[in-house]
Amino acid sequence: MQENKRNKETSLFKKPQGFRTVRIHFTAEAIEWLGGTTKDDDGNTIGNHTLFYDLLSRMRLSPGRGDSFRRPQELQPGQFQFSETRLAEEWNIGRKRIRNLLATMEKLGMIAVDASKTASVASMTCVEEWTDFQNFHVVNLCNPALNGIRTASERPLNGIFIRQRRHAAGEVKTSFSFEICQGITSLRSVIPWRSRGSLVVRRWRRSQARTA
Repeated sequence: MQENKRNKETSLFKKPQGFRTVRIHFTAEAIEWLGGTTKDDDGNTIGNHTLFYDLLSRMRLSPGRGDSFRRPQELQPGQFQFSETRLAEEWNIGRKRIRNLLATMEKLGMIAVDASKTASVASMTCVEEWTDFQNFHVVNLCNPALNGIRTASERPLNGIFIRQRRHAAGEVKTSFSFEICQGITSLRSVIPWRSRGSLVVRRWRRSQARTA
């Protein structure tokens, strides 16, 4: 049974392709959510990080149209077009729960959804930048953090930065930045959310408690 669940998770969900490296930032709450799981309509357990990677695989790396949809939209790099109905069929999760999952990711700052009667478009706001296999570097203009000013950065563990940004209103926000190199190791092994990502969050929260 465990093997069937593992096969389901590796076969039914899409995996990001087309870039050599990608830099992503998450809040502490987002990392903790990625370490959790979701049940599909048949009771199978799916890692939340698997759902996130599936959405990441849909992200456009260059301007274009969502031609697989009846009403294709003009998309910028960092965006993807989707339909709740199609996601529900592909993920075997009801539309209402799909809507709740997308709302959770949006609340955690991972995506921004623009839904209308015509089409639904999401921006991968947690993605900062990426490099394709031609070594072309792209900064994600859908990332709202570009409007902030980084005031501190450190590397507590290999490949993970704790980053603080002071925004126009004076608010300081902390996020965790990961750089993923595709083709060297799998995305899942780069960031095993239940251990490495959560460990960084726990260490950061302990340090915050000591200085409070």
